[in-house]
Amino acid sequence: MGEKAFGEGAVEYCRFYGMDVPYTQRSTFAFGGPVFVTAALVGTAISNSAARNNAQRMAVPQWRFDGYPHVVLTSSRMLIRNPSNYQWQSFSHSSVIEFGPAVQEYSLRLGYQEYPPVRLRGPFVPWLSVVLAACLYPREHVPGLPCFAPLSMYPP
Repeated sequence: MGEKAFGEGAVEYCRFYGMDVPYTQRSTFAFGGPVFVTAALVGTAISNSAARNNAQRMAVPQWRFDGYPHVVLTSSRMLIRNPSNYQWQSFSHSSVIEFGPAVQEYSLRLGYQEYPPVRLRGPFVPWLSVVLAACLYPREHVPGLPCFAPLSMYPP
């Protein structure tokens, strides 16, 4: 049985990861009176501390926005067109280790064995979440998943 495409749409795409953030530490050589030299050294120390703190804050693992790519959901994987290089990334359903839809927030968080976590948001995401759940779980279990309880208030 071949791979079947179920649908496609655009989403907000974020990845969760940390990174190395370089920063420049300045040094100061000051001539003048003791007050001027002290003020120059203190100013440099404050500036270096601010640069180091900013780099540490940026390096912490966090959700990082990566654009509004095109997503294609198939029976065996999700394809996301990387907005920075326009290459297709393939995320196999068999490697999903975390499935976290928040349908009322139009959001879906996915964890994979070999990739940093992915977060998708937008009007296409509730539909994507339900169809992806049908790919990941036995279909008879999908309506009873707690993540889809908000949808149960709507009549069939």
